[in-house]
Amino acid sequence: MKKIFILFAMPLLLAGCADPNASAFGPAKSAVQTRSYQSRAFDTADTKMVLNSVIATLQDMGLTLGRTEAALGIATASKLNGGKNLILTVSVREAAKQTIVRLNVRVGDAEVTNAATYQDFFNRLGQSMFLDAHEII
Repeated sequence: MKKIFILFAMPLLLAGCADPNASAFGPAKSAVQTRSYQSRAFDTADTKMVLNSVIATLQDMGLTLGRTEAALGIATASKLNGGKNLILTVSVREAAKQTIVRLNVRVGDAEVTNAATYQDFFNRLGQSMFLDAHEII
């Protein structure tokens, strides 16, 4: 009987020592923060136009296009930067009357977590979309 009590009571005792801000899959706050600067919503439902602007932006940044799946709304591009491979993966999806663009940047095997890198891409993408929408060459 004593062994059964210890078997059931031990997880409860250990749970009291756990960090209340941590989860089984890592810290949730940092994942939400990361997603917030990796994603941007645009007020258009034309995902094809947005994906074309994404591709143009990647090329304007001097990246080489890799695999592009228009039906899935995914584009990848890469560039050799300082001896390391820079890889950008962009997904485009429709959500209500908006288009959500999410960017993931990796250098080698490490994910880039610098928000300024993502901000730079989205600024360039916004400019490209503006020029495309107003047919300015």
